[in-house]
Amino acid sequence: MGFDREKFLKKVEDKLSKELSSPDQLIIQTINALDELNKIFNLCFERLSEWYAVHFPEFKAKEPHKYLLVASFFNRKNPDQKKLQQLFGEQASTILNLSKNSIGSILEEEDILAIEEYAKFGLEVENKKIYLENYLKQLTKKVAPNLSYLCGELLAARLIEKAGGIKKLALLPSSTIQVLGAEKALFKHLKSGSPPPKHGIIFQHPVISSTNKKNRGKIARSLASKIAIAAKADAFSKKFIAPELKEKFDKRIKKILSK
Repeated sequence: MGFDREKFLKKVEDKLSKELSSPDQLIIQTINALDELNKIFNLCFERLSEWYAVHFPEFKAKEPHKYLLVASFFNRKNPDQKKLQQLFGEQASTILNLSKNSIGSILEEEDILAIEEYAKFGLEVENKKIYLENYLKQLTKKVAPNLSYLCGELLAARLIEKAGGIKKLALLPSSTIQVLGAEKALFKHLKSGSPPPKHGIIFQHPVISSTNKKNRGKIARSLASKIAIAAKADAFSKKFIAPELKEKFDKRIKKILSK
């Protein structure tokens, strides 16, 4: 029997079409887009922090959002006190006094306008970030309800992206899931004999990130085993078993922490 080229090509096309139509691909593309927006936002904030400091170096804000907001409207030459009051309440008078005694330069109108436009761009990027995060949460909850319930939609999306899809994640052993995202540290361990990583991106789970280093490895191992089961349920059986998994995980955490 000869090789049927047309049949082979049709089979490959069908497989590719199936892969591209998978909701996993939407999760992967969305999370990559979100990562890029995060980089753009951070760069934008860093640049603005230096740029606006030419005009008002004494102003500081822990939240980038508030810094961008102030830079988008606050001109020391003609300060909008009402808007400042709405944003900072009692702190507004302190900021106003700082601006009056600032060592910064009083800029021309066109210079201030350029800074304000750049700050508004940063705020737009932030809004796009928020929109994509909400979309990603809804999408991941729909595609992987068990995984989302167990470790949150954003971490679930990260795990799916790292594995290359929900089915690929479901086929991974829990030991691999535990260190998913820590490939560099794992390679270093295998090459030089340095201590192996106790966790990868599952460190983002609040229970692991908030506990002491002594117990992180045990908790990460327990979470990884539950993630493996949740992923299999989402990929194959489609049964919602997450509440039961989470209950077992919570009991295991209590047992680990009690020791």
